[in-house]
Amino acid sequence: MKKKIFTLDGFCGGGGVSSGMKKAVEELGLEQVGVAINHWETAVLTMRKNHPKLNTLRMSMESAEPTELFPGRVINLAWFSPSCTHHSRAK
Repeated sequence: MKKKIFTLDGFCGGGGVSSGMKKAVEELGLEQVGVAINHWETAVLTMRKNHPKLNTLRMSMESAEPTELFPGRVINLAWFSPSCTHHSRAK
């Protein structure tokens, strides 16, 4: 059984960050257990299509509680992309 690495992709979108995390985790011979979050429905739906194994949730970063996203676990790798609401269709 592979050791699990718990990852969080904050402000997820198309899934590029999660793809990179998945590749890094796999190259280390580990298993990714991931959560991705975004407040915008389109980003959440896109993420779910591109990464169906990740738990993708629609919520704001301000309401995200790490202890609720990963009960009893420690997040090993987290990425928080800058908000794109000023320069993209997410506006």
